[in-house]
Parts: sequence; structure tokens; C-alpha cells
Amino acid sequence: MAKPTTIPDWISDDDAAKIDTPSASKQAEGWLSGEKPPFQYFNWFWNAISKWIQWFDARTPDWNIVIDEVVNGGDYTTLVAYMADSPAAGDRILINTDQTLTAQFNPPSGVKLATKKGVKILCSTTLSGQPLISFNDNNEIMGEFIIEISYTGTTYAAILINGDGNCLENAVIKNTSTGTITKVFEILSSNICNSIKGAVYNTGGGVITAILNDASGTNSNHVVIRDAVNDTVVIVE
Repeated sequence: MAKPTTIPDWISDDDAAKIDTPSASKQAEGWLSGEKPPFQYFNWFWNAISKWIQWFDARTPDWNIVIDEVVNGGDYTTLVAYMADSPAAGDRILINTDQTLTAQFNPPSGVKLATKKGVKILCSTTLSGQPLISFNDNNEIMGEFIIEISYTGTTYAAILINGDGNCLENAVIKNTSTGTITKVFEILSSNICNSIKGAVYNTGGGVITAILNDASGTNSNHVVIRDAVNDTVVIVE
């Protein structure tokens, strides 16, 4: 369902002559059978509802791309289909269902990504020495973003930073097979002002050669990664 375009604004001037707040006891018991509440009570309710809707609207990203396996639930049924359809700079992508990467995901600059709670980006086939996800400039991961690697080959890098100003709030990388991840996170030369927070798990007995390869040559990146393999924290500031 598309986001509604009409936002209620019931008594926008908060006119006290039109609004009266019911007592705490009345709010607790609600309307009684046969009761005729004053119009000010109804105005109080709809005025409050309007304010809450406006508050949530101001804090909810306006996703212009929704990926959902339900045919009418989104703009694309798979992330791969979106990748094949000329992604645009500045897209705001909400992923509602598990997705399988079959090629490197290299979003344009300014793209924001978020997943529904518990949703995973699955990688079951090696991408022949390519990073799974490569970020350029000003990309953003909002909230928890789980990448699960389940093949037995070698992963060059799970996430590659090849630009400036990227922000990864909580990138979680899980190696669930006996495969090898050479570099979980990599920041290339001269890239600045990137913020990376996340965690790395190795549950399949595979090899993780390096949690982070920071080749940026600067001190302007901020990285905090929990290494659940060795129960340590990698910090770069």
C-alpha cells in the first residue's frame, strides 16, 4: 500500500475554546453506554492523533523504493531486479524480505538502505573476487543490516568503502560456512569521513583473515566493529 498523501491537522491552531482534555479517570474508563461526550473531548482526541501522525511522519524516511516478494507489496520483488533497473542516486530503499545477491551491489551515491527487522542479505555463490557490496559516496545503512555468507569459496571483501561520507549504523556480517573472508570491511586509499559500526560472526568454522583493512591513510574515519570470533572490538578513529 502506498503511503497516504493526506496528513490530518485537526484544529491546527489548538484553539482552547474547542479542545478540552478529559480527566484521567474518564480516559481510563472510556465512554459509557448512552453517554454524550462534549464536542471538546472529541476535538481533544483528534487533535492528539493529528499531532502523533505528524510526529511519526517527520521521523519516518520517505522510502521511494520498497523491495518485497509480494507482487503488490513493493516496487521490486528482489534486490537483483532493482540493481538491473538503473538505480538512481539518492534512492531510499526499504527491504522487507530476505534477498539473495548474485552480483556485486554497487549503489549510486547518496543511497540509503534499511531492512525490516530480521531480514538478511544472503550470499550463497562466490562473486569471483569481488566485494559483495561496494559503497561510493554518502551511502547510508540505517539500523541493523545482516549479510549472511554461506558458500565455501573465498570472499574478497564483504563491504568495500570506495568513497567519502558513508555511514553504516549496524552492519552485521555472518560467515555460516567453511569459506574464507579475506577482509570483512575494507576502506580504500584516501577515503575520508566514513563511519562504520557493526559486528562479525563466524558460525560455520570458516576463516576470517582480517576484520578490517584500513588503507585510507587518514585519521578521519570512525570504525567500531565487534569481532565475535575472538570476542574483541576493532576501533579506528
